[in-house]
Amino acid sequence: MAEVLGVDVDPGRVAAVVVGDGGAVRGCAVRDLPGGGIDVDALWAALQGACRGALAEAGVAAAGLAGLGLATPRDLVLAWSRATLRPVVAAAPGGGLGPLLDSADGVRDAAERGDLAAGTLDAWLLARLTNGDVEATEPSNAGATGLYDPRTRAWDIDRAARVGVPAGVLPALRPSAAAGAVTDPEALLGAEVPVTGVAARGAAALLGHGGASPGTARTDQWPGGDALALADPDHASPPRPGATGIGEFVATVAWDLGEGPVVALAGPGALLPRVTRVDELRVDGPVAADGPALVAWADLVGVPVVVPAERETAALGAALLAGLGAGAWDLGDVAGAWAAARRVDPRPRR
Repeated sequence: MAEVLGVDVDPGRVAAVVVGDGGAVRGCAVRDLPGGGIDVDALWAALQGACRGALAEAGVAAAGLAGLGLATPRDLVLAWSRATLRPVVAAAPGGGLGPLLDSADGVRDAAERGDLAAGTLDAWLLARLTNGDVEATEPSNAGATGLYDPRTRAWDIDRAARVGVPAGVLPALRPSAAAGAVTDPEALLGAEVPVTGVAARGAAALLGHGGASPGTARTDQWPGGDALALADPDHASPPRPGATGIGEFVATVAWDLGEGPVVALAGPGALLPRVTRVDELRVDGPVAADGPALVAWADLVGVPVVVPAERETAALGAALLAGLGAGAWDLGDVAGAWAAARRVDPRPRR
């Protein structure tokens, strides 16, 4: 039996799940984070605590894990010292890498000397987990920088130069599910664990809802908020760096499993069926426990709203990606890892 560990880094908490064959969650643990800014020490402690707690509940040793997956907020960017792996500046939400390098004295000079790396949170976590051996990100997170071109699956170096980002600070690019990085035993859990899956939180949660093909949309917002769904093939061309998408919707990369970017659309949930196929809206987060909100969502979107049996969908999605990257299962197994706990149908329109 293959077991993987999935970790979801939320702005206010870190959740970890141990997932076995068939997508069964065998252990889960959550550690809260303090509010009021970016505290990387607290985040790191919470990540380690959640991982240990999930492994203990599952009765699984870290050394036996087939893979580790990470789901992270894509709008948090950092610059960190390559020597110490300590962040020197961080910005959220939506902070660009160019302004980040100008946000404190000496940062740009250090970046141009090659002393710093910069990128989204996943890239720093991967560097920290591997004790600096691997500096890498993947397309769903890289797209948030405005510097990743999914058409070429590479950084747009010309665009980076125009916005003041030295090419040397950018992490390497790798698929969302891939081998090639291994945790340093002194960094995490006392064992070498392959890091085989990484994605932005929204994309990971969509995968955790079984949304590996068009037809499933996902939200964690209250009625009228945004949702995310894979684009229909007609709208699946990878977006240009800085492109907006279709109407009010942002075209983004959900993941790249090594065969090219899979395109998703993010925008007002009530309008999503107008631009892509939506058979169900799957809901997680606090709104999933609010019955009237689920009814309102069903009426707004005009399709059934479904609450999953496993609420830690982003952590589950990270684990599923890790299993894909480790070769423990294939994409056809992902849908079977999801189960419904509640379904709310839209009311007939008068």
